[in-house]
Amino acid sequence: MKKPAATRQKEKTQIEQLSQAELVEMVLGLQKIIEELQEKLAIATGKSRTTSQTSSIPPSTDLLQKPEKPTLKPEEDQKKKPGGQPGPDGKNSKRVWTSRQNRN
Repeated sequence: MKKPAATRQKEKTQIEQLSQAELVEMVLGLQKIIEELQEKLAIATGKSRTTSQTSSIPPSTDLLQKPEKPTLKPEEDQKKKPGGQPGPDGKNSKRVWTSRQNRN
């Protein structure tokens, strides 16, 4: 959201009238705000520096995250051949009779 040019010029004039000490305080305050927002963004995007995997905190303190699924490259898809495994054709083999089955 852009501010109108007149408003920006007024703010610029007000900032130019500040003393050096006031400007230093303003910059330090803005740096603190930027750091806080960066931390919040890192947490929101799941890229926090401290998770249960990177520190000794318990997993229950982690935010809910879906694990990323590995993606297959098109080259890997082409290496796989369709169909079942090689081997017998699936027909029943000859039945072997035991002595117990031959008794009447």
